Amino acid sequence: MGPRARRRLAWLVGIGVCVIAVGGVICHLSDSAGHPHPSNQQETIGRMNLGIPYGASPTQVLRRLGEPTKMHAGCWVYGTHAGAVQGIFAGKWIDAVKFCFVEGVASDIRDHEVPHIVHGPCGCRNIRAPAAWIMPPHLAPGVIRSP
Repeated sequence: MGPRARRRLAWLVGIGVCVIAVGGVICHLSDSAGHPHPSNQQETIGRMNLGIPYGASPTQVLRRLGEPTKMHAGCWVYGTHAGAVQGIFAGKWIDAVKFCFVEGVASDIRDHEVPHIVHGPCGCRNIRAPAAWIMPPHLAPGVIRSP
C-alpha cells in the first residue's frame, strides 16, 4: 500500500471514529433508547409535594386539596387520578400522597410510588423500583400565602 492509500485510509478511519463518537454523545444526551421520553420535565418531576410545604395547617391543606381519600392515625392520604390530585400533577409513578400532622402542622409528606423501571441512558442500566412510600424531592421551598 502506497503513501496516498495510507493517508486515505487514515482519513476514513478518523471520520468513522468521529461519527461513532458524535452518535454516542447524541444518544447519551437525548436518551433515545426507544422508550417514551417526557417532553416536559414537569411531567416527570411533578409538583413534588402538591405545593403544600412542611408546617402547613390542616385548614391550608383542605383549602388546596379538598377532603382526603383516607384518614389514618393523624395522616391524610390523597389518592391520585392519572397522577394528579385535584388537577395538580403529583408524578408519573405516584398513586397516592400522604400528609401527616403533628401538633397541627404538616410534619411528614410522602408519595407512594407504584413499581416501575427507570431506564438508563441509551437503554443501559435499567433499575427496577419497587412500590414504596418515598419522600418527595424538593427543588425549592414551598410557600402558602394566607389571604
